[in-house]
Amino acid sequence: MRPTQEELERHPAWRRFGATAGKHPPLRGPLAVPIVGEDCLNYGLLQVSDKVDGSDFDADDERRLQDLVEAAAVGLDALRKVMALRLGARAPAANVSSGARFVVIEAA
Repeated sequence: MRPTQEELERHPAWRRFGATAGKHPPLRGPLAVPIVGEDCLNYGLLQVSDKVDGSDFDADDERRLQDLVEAAAVGLDALRKVMALRLGARAPAANVSSGARFVVIEAA
């Protein structure tokens, strides 16, 4: 989800911050990406807002957040398996074709 601030405020469900509007700091230009692990297990949603330069998030920002979320999902899947093993359950092997992407930085 990557609405511009204008699109967000035009949406019919936009309510500002309801009863906490005067107490809540402004959030500009939200970007949200679901955290989905193996077997489509939904761990939650990573949301960011207020891009440092004040502009709206773009497709490149969304791609970078998606990469971060994919790495987090791999870690959460591993943690879930470790916890299952500690409880005596049998944890299945990792799905090698899960499609997680990582950025490799080589030293010059």
